[in-house]
Amino acid sequence: HLGQANQQIFHGADDNASGTAAVLAMAATFDSLAQAGIRPQRSILFVLFSGEEGGLIGSTYFIQNAPVGLDKFVANLNIDMIGRTDKWHRRKPNYCYLITGGKKSPLREIVMSANAASMGLEVETVFDTQNDVKRYFYRSDHYNFAKNNIPIAFFFDGEHPDYHQPSDTAEKIDYALLQKRATLIFQVAWQVANPSR
Repeated sequence: HLGQANQQIFHGADDNASGTAAVLAMAATFDSLAQAGIRPQRSILFVLFSGEEGGLIGSTYFIQNAPVGLDKFVANLNIDMIGRTDKWHRRKPNYCYLITGGKKSPLREIVMSANAASMGLEVETVFDTQNDVKRYFYRSDHYNFAKNNIPIAFFFDGEHPDYHQPSDTAEKIDYALLQKRATLIFQVAWQVANPSR
């Protein structure tokens, strides 16, 4: 995450070990399905970027050196912090923030449909604008895809007191909630990868 400063380690359990764990779990699930002969119609790249805190360094490099033409990408699903609850949802933690860059995104419809059919999370779209005060649309790796006209869906849990602090540690993760959010994202990925199913 932010590494070490003043002899303190910034563990980054939520930001972003939670997202990394979800990507690895999703990749393992897709692999298990493939081993059983169940393959998606579209190819999927599972990518873990470094250097986001330094200015989206890893995703910038990836876009500049993509293994296929950018016109081949149909979507980017970005998972950055899905293991905690922000102060607005302490009493109702069954939620996830979603940013797609605007209300007309086809990914927004897929997320809402998948969520209604299964997980029943409160999908918060209050920050789903390119003009919010906190500028979340510009602050994570999905932005490098969005500015290349690739549809994006960014899933996160909002900010909490341990955000960017050494106190962002593993025992504070809500693992059941992380699993629910990751399951929703898997279902969205499955629908994007199988458009006619």
